[in-house]
Amino acid sequence: MYWAKELAKKIIKVKGKKINIATGITPSGHIHIGNMREVMTAELVRREMEVLGAKVRFIYIADDFDRLRKLYPFLPVSFQKYIGWPLVNIPDPIGDCHKSYAEHFLAPFFEVLGKIGVKVEKFSAFKLYKEGFYTEQIKLALENKDKIKKILEEISGRSIPDDWSPYNPLCKSCGKIDEAKVLKEDLKSNRVFYKCSNCHETGWADFSKGEGKLSWRVDWPARWNKFPVDFEPYGKEHATLGGSYDTGKAICEKIFGSPAPYGVGYDLIYLKGFKGKMSSSIGNVISANEFLEIVPPEILRYLFVKTKNDKPIYFDPGIGLLQLVDEYAKLEQKYFEKKANQDEREIYEACQIQKAGKSIPAIPFKHLVNTIQASQGNIKEIERILINTGHKKAISDQKMFDEQITRAKKWLEKYAPDNIKFSILKQTPKVNLDSAQKEMLNILSIDLAKKSWQAEELHNHIYEVGKRLGLSPKETFQPVYQVLIGKDHGPKAGWFIALLDKDFVIKRFIDITK
Repeated sequence: MYWAKELAKKIIKVKGKKINIATGITPSGHIHIGNMREVMTAELVRREMEVLGAKVRFIYIADDFDRLRKLYPFLPVSFQKYIGWPLVNIPDPIGDCHKSYAEHFLAPFFEVLGKIGVKVEKFSAFKLYKEGFYTEQIKLALENKDKIKKILEEISGRSIPDDWSPYNPLCKSCGKIDEAKVLKEDLKSNRVFYKCSNCHETGWADFSKGEGKLSWRVDWPARWNKFPVDFEPYGKEHATLGGSYDTGKAICEKIFGSPAPYGVGYDLIYLKGFKGKMSSSIGNVISANEFLEIVPPEILRYLFVKTKNDKPIYFDPGIGLLQLVDEYAKLEQKYFEKKANQDEREIYEACQIQKAGKSIPAIPFKHLVNTIQASQGNIKEIERILINTGHKKAISDQKMFDEQITRAKKWLEKYAPDNIKFSILKQTPKVNLDSAQKEMLNILSIDLAKKSWQAEELHNHIYEVGKRLGLSPKETFQPVYQVLIGKDHGPKAGWFIALLDKDFVIKRFIDITK
């Protein structure tokens, strides 16, 4: 059974058919495809819940009241002074294009959600605190701080200082939210008295007006209780024994008096060539917007749909992405030819932004990449090749065709490995070939002139000609690439020659054998 459908059934069985789903993110940097796994896990389960007849509210909370933890590599040195500040209070890191640091990274992320068909009810954590949304939860946490401290110590195994408070006041003097210590409480007036260890300022913070926030391990269960939340996915780091889900569950039930959401962990996304998970702080990321520059939205959804939530995703933006796109194309073909099994049908449908309907087939990505290079980017030549290779229908929608060309060119420019890139040599090169190799090219020039060849038929013919002349496969195919693109390797020879103008290939083979 498709994993999201299986999860949806389990959650409905426990929580019923009226479900609140929550997810969120701290916008501390570029929101990349690694971050997308949380919202996509929630989105895919939401979709299956609704298919099963559930009424779902999908909540997305931007944790913009969280602090800037350190000076990330992409930040100017001047931002050192903002470490410890809430992200919502820090200026845009590259100028004045957004109202705040948080908005600078959230705006493109929400734009991506719209493009991939994810509809969420958006909330700002800062605004929720400022509007008094959590006032009662904060009061309960402060009243029960000793019980919460005991829960955290017993479940997490950590030792917590005696003067610990579940509430972090925002220092009105230095602007930091991670340095002020609560010295006393006035719960009737919804305020705490604090002293800042950074600037030594003292003062009152009104927790009904957003002058501080709950610490993470208390903020999370307070959120579950207040909305309330029935289902929330979270990264595997939160799912460890004694982790924040375990402590949150106990706090939600024992302090706030409500059941914890059905929790589901998800594994991480790893970028080929880098150690560890994707992280903005070390720069091993591809933003969701960058991803959509090279593939359509359905492929971004497919990246998450195809892999069960508790399995890691190893992402390769080079050959791996090319294979991913073509894998999706094969699934689409099976779907419309009614050859897909139930799981495959559900997976394909979950990738769609709108209800699946017969559409113009996309050009296989690898074929398009080779076509663009073989034509040297000439649009008329691209069209000629695609028509000759059976893709006339795929270029009938000009807008879709232009988008495919643009994406493939972007992939070639940014992510294509060197062994995929090539360009047609304008002049006949000087190549050292033995007599058998020259004879092979001469035979091929004659045979190409005799008839029109299918790609696979031509490829096999090249192999047989070389074999007759006593050439190894390498000795057979290498000259073809050397005389056409100046490399020892290239696209599969029969398919590659079929892309090119036949008269050009014949002349090149004749010229090299003179």
